[in-house]
Order: sequence, then C-alpha cells, then structure tokens
Amino acid sequence: MKSINNNPYRIIGILAGATEKELQQRKSKIQAYARINKSIDSELDFSFLPFVERTPTVIEQAFSSIEQAQDRLDHALFWFVNATPMDAMAIDYLKKGDIQKAEEIWERITEGKEITPKNFSAFANLGTLYLRNENDQRALQKAMALKTKLIESENFIHFVHLVADQTLSVDKQRQLNNLIVQWGTIPAQSLVALFAGCSDAIRQQVGKKASQEPIHKIETLLEKVEKKRREDPEAAYKAGKHLYTNAKDVLIQLKYTLGATDLNYKRLSDAIAKELIQCSVDYINELQDEVVDEQKLFSEGMELLQWAKSLAVNNLTKERAQENIKTLERMKERELNRAINLLESVKEHYIEARNTLLRQQGLASLVSSSEDSPANFIVDQSINWEGISSMIRNEMVTPQMVLKIKNSKNTELLDEYKKLVNFLFKHLPSGLQYRMEYLRYWQTTSSTQRSTSSSTPTAQRTTSSSSTAQRNTVSNTTAQRSTSSTTTQRTTSSATSTQKSIPPQKSKSSTTEEKTDYSWWIYIGVIAIIGFLSYVFDFWEILIKIFFVGGAMIGMLIFFGTIILGLIGHIIKLFEK
Repeated sequence: MKSINNNPYRIIGILAGATEKELQQRKSKIQAYARINKSIDSELDFSFLPFVERTPTVIEQAFSSIEQAQDRLDHALFWFVNATPMDAMAIDYLKKGDIQKAEEIWERITEGKEITPKNFSAFANLGTLYLRNENDQRALQKAMALKTKLIESENFIHFVHLVADQTLSVDKQRQLNNLIVQWGTIPAQSLVALFAGCSDAIRQQVGKKASQEPIHKIETLLEKVEKKRREDPEAAYKAGKHLYTNAKDVLIQLKYTLGATDLNYKRLSDAIAKELIQCSVDYINELQDEVVDEQKLFSEGMELLQWAKSLAVNNLTKERAQENIKTLERMKERELNRAINLLESVKEHYIEARNTLLRQQGLASLVSSSEDSPANFIVDQSINWEGISSMIRNEMVTPQMVLKIKNSKNTELLDEYKKLVNFLFKHLPSGLQYRMEYLRYWQTTSSTQRSTSSSTPTAQRTTSSSSTAQRNTVSNTTAQRSTSSTTTQRTTSSATSTQKSIPPQKSKSSTTEEKTDYSWWIYIGVIAIIGFLSYVFDFWEILIKIFFVGGAMIGMLIFFGTIILGLIGHIIKLFEK
C-alpha cells in the first residue's frame, strides 16, 4: 500500500508522533550523509516492507509533506507510533522481523476491547501492520475496522494530539474520507467488501462513494437508449437489449453496494425496467403490420418484457410489465383467438335458437343433452347455415388465418378450437361441409390447400384490416389498459359483437323459405291405400288368409316395407334441399 510504503515518516526514518526537535535532528543527520554521497538507512525500514529509495529530492519532499499539523495527522494514520511501553516492545519485534510477536502484543490489547486513552495507539499500530499485504483480504478488512473504530472513537483526540499538536481541531469526517480515498482505484464491490466489518455509518458512506460511478454509467445508458428508441422505433429491440446487457452487471454491483432497499438502486432498476417496456411497445407497434416473421417479432418483444419484469421494483412497474406480457401473448395467437371467439358465438347462437324454438312450439319434451336430440334436428332446419358458412369463410376465419392457426404452439387454445369446429360440423349441412373443410386442418390437409388457393380478395382485405386493428394493442402506459379490449382478446364484448354478425334464424311465418318434412304424409298415404283396398276388394279377408297361411313372411315384408318407405321419405327431403 503506497500510503505505507511511501509514507513520509518511513522515508525520513522516524516514528509518527516525533517531536519537532527529533525531526530536525533526523534531517541534519540525513543532510550530513548526503554531503559525503552516502545514503542513510533506518532501523524502521522493516524487512517486510519494500525497499525505499532515499534520494535528496525524495527526502526533501518527505519533510515538506509533514510540515503542517493536518498533514502529519493524515500520514500518521498509516504509520507506527510509540505511545506506550507495549508499543515500544512490539516495534522492537518488528525491527527484528518478528511480525507474529508484534501482532500478538497488539491483539491482546485490542481484541474485544473498547478504545481508551491507554490503548488507542495499539489500535492504530495493529491496523497499520495489517495493511502491509494488499493481497490478504481478511487482514485488510480487520485493518479498516480498527482504523475506522479509532477515528469514530471519542478518544481519537489523544491520537491527534500525539501526532500533531494541541491546537488542531478534529474533523472526523475528513479523516474517514481520507481513509476511503486511499482505495479509490479498486472496484466498487471490493471497496464495499473492504469496509464490511465497520459501523453502519461507515458502510453507508463507503457505499455512497462506491456508487457514484455505477449510477453515472446507468443514467448515461438510459439517456442514450431513450434517444435511440425515439429516433428509430425499428431499432428499439436492439437498443433495449444493449441497455439490459450493459446495465445488468452494473445494477447488480449497485445492489450489492447500496442494498436492495436503497432509493438510488430502486430508482435506477425501475427506470431500466420502464425503458425496456417502452422499447418493446414501440418495437411491436412499429413493425407488426409490416414484418413477415411475426413469431420472431413477438419473441423479441416478449424478451424485452421478461427482462423488464425481472428488474422492476415498483409494484406499478411490475403490473405494467405483466399486463404487456399478457397482451403480447394474446397478440401472438390473435388469429386463433379470433376464430375461437367466432365459433363460440356460433355455438351460443345455436343454443339460443334451440331454446327459443322449443319454447315457442312447446317441445320441451324433446330437450336432451345429447347431440342427437330430435330438438337439434328441428333447429338445424331453422338456422341459416349458408349465411354463417359464407361469413366464416370470407370475412371472419379465412383459409390464410387457418394456416397461421395450424402453426400455433398453444395446445390449450388449439384443443378448444378443434372442439368448436367439431361442433360446427356436427350441425352443418353436408352440402356445405366441403366448403368449410379447411377449418379441420388436422384431418384434411389437401382440402385446406385447395380452399386456400380459391380464397377471395375480400378475405385478403379483411386480414389486412384485422392486422391494422391490432396496432397499439400493447399498452403504452399503465393508463392505457383499454388495449385489452382489442380483437385479439377473448372477451365477452368481442363475443357479443361477433354474435350480432351471424345471419338470423329463418322465420317460421315465411312461406317462401319454409321446407316441409313430407315423410309423415307418405306414412298416412300408405295406410289410406290399405284401407281403400280392404273396402273395395275385401282386402282384409285376403290379409287374414295370408296371415294364417304365411303370417311370419307377411309380417317381415310389412316391417321391411315400412323401413323402405321411411327411407324414400328422407331421400325426397334431401332432393328438396
């Protein structure tokens, strides 16, 4: 340590606290040796310290540096004093090179003891001895604990009077700053560790000193990144990544130095988090309508938000980061969410129409949870499936959207989508199913491809407008939480809006669109013909004879005949459709 190795008292070869008379005697002796070109040694050179070069210039500077009382005090803190017989004994051991003996003497006086007028010099000397080796971190910590304890003590005044004079006023804060300045070249984290064994007041002072450079570095980074983001939103991701990469370690250092509860640390950590959030918002809003690789865009935006979430300290900042994460997750699956919203509304519309029809016609007895309920058959005939399928294909869930849905990694949403599509196909007339086959991408890849190639310009325009509607869905501030109501979000309001666009069910009063089930009339006609034949040709008598002769065969014929007639009725119905 330079404060010891190049200490003016060591160069002169005298102990701190020497009288003015002793200093002048030593100066005269050195000058006498210099006149005969002979260097002078000192028994205080100590073998455990580096060689000291005593040129005339160096010696002259040494004497000049301790002319003032305050300078004497500053340098005395890093050298040895002889105030008691125990000090004299320990210093004699140092002259002989027996460091261990000297340490033992001073440690017995200081260990577990408070500073008194009789032992203050032992605290000073032992602290100086510990400072001899800069590579011994534990010894350096002990040295700082001893030195700061001495300065903070009310008996420090005795040390001041010993090495300076009675008139010097004691400025403890100045002496503590002087002690800290000696380590100004080491990293902030090492500086804090060096004073870890000192009082709380000392550690706070050291922390403040050590944090000046990191604080300035982070503030400079924030200023540059903010400027870059405003000027070029497309580069916001790179700017945010640069901020996080360069500020992360500095922030950790600051946290270690000041503590997690320090206001400066919390302020800067939150400031970095806010800037990362804003970088994500500006980046996505700027490119979401232009970028081809949406997955990459959303992934980079999410990365910035996750970093922000990890650094946020303030609850409001944490909430804002989380809200934007949720919004971005919804945006990543906007096509899938939109499709689910629409299909859910179709299902709800179907259920509502079913319940209404049952109430109007008094068919409550037909109500069943089964998909094969007779009520469902009747409702199927009342729904304008043609309009619904056209709306889905050309406006709401286009083949292009299904291709994006197919590439989604959200298995939960995909399962929900598949269930809703299966519900639609359960009730959709077979004549329309081939048009909508692309919805079932997991079953019919080839048909999906064909459907995609034949998509209409209307669908393309709709997709574009849908993309445009997504701008600014990531909230810019906490107050902009209204972005949660965009079309990418599965909310009640979006579902309601979709329902309104579904074609209405057909009116029962309409005679032009009403389709009648003729199967019942066929059954009545067959019965009437049998009755007529029995009356005109005594057909009943013939039947009775046939029954008795070949009853079993006739019974089977009637049974199968009835089935055939029923099938004929259904075929007629299909042709009418």
